[in-house]
Amino acid sequence: MAESANPVSRLIAAGGQKLFMLTLSLAAVLAAVGFSIAVFGAFSDLVATTFDRVLIAAVGAALMSLAGGLGYSALN
Repeated sequence: MAESANPVSRLIAAGGQKLFMLTLSLAAVLAAVGFSIAVFGAFSDLVATTFDRVLIAAVGAALMSLAGGLGYSALN
């Protein structure tokens, strides 16, 4: 496998299989929580204004994006 320039990837690779599996598990949980928050923000009537809905959906999307980056770093 080629040497990765990503420092997170190198850290995960140095940690062994347990850190690799923990990283993938954390990425999966972050993606699920982010998706739940995004759906809540987009469709909930409990949120006061449209701006609040967009803001909550953006937080969910950011968590899903973070999970994608973490998963990518673990696999490369």
